[in-house]
Amino acid sequence: ENVYIGKNAGRDTTTGTKNIAIGPNAMSDGTTTGTQNIAIGCDAGGALTSGQYNLLFGRDAGKGMTTGSNNMAFGTGSLGGDTDADVTGTHNLAMGNLAAVKLTSGSYNYMIGGNAGKCLVNGGCNVFMGYYAGKSSTSACSNVYIGVFAGQSATTGGCNIAIGQETMNNGALTAGNNIAL
Repeated sequence: ENVYIGKNAGRDTTTGTKNIAIGPNAMSDGTTTGTQNIAIGCDAGGALTSGQYNLLFGRDAGKGMTTGSNNMAFGTGSLGGDTDADVTGTHNLAMGNLAAVKLTSGSYNYMIGGNAGKCLVNGGCNVFMGYYAGKSSTSACSNVYIGVFAGQSATTGGCNIAIGQETMNNGALTAGNNIAL
């Protein structure tokens, strides 16, 4: 019930079913028990264990993900990929090279753009759209950063809104409830 194409793809699958892994080492290092995952790209979903319903496209996309579920990663190293982060979070979307590259336990985050949410580790309910949007956020929650470099300097603050190129981008921001247009 699984489809594996590529050297070592799906190598350590035990009870996992309805999974698709295409590419060298895709879904290969974790003892995969999860179901209905799709990993396409070299090392995509490499450490996946009980995670399920994940879509991982690109070299190292979700490479360190273990138990994370209902996540989508599109782009080289996205969603914990290049850092081998142990992704356990759920319902995240990372689109763009290195988007959410350090994410581990964060959930309900939407990062679109190269390096968007790059340093986010465990924040939740964030929307980062644009190249380097929300790049320095580590454990921030409930922020909206839209635009190239929007919110790039914000680190841990919550409930912030920055719309426009380089908005909220001067010095480390740790406070919450700010709006910059």
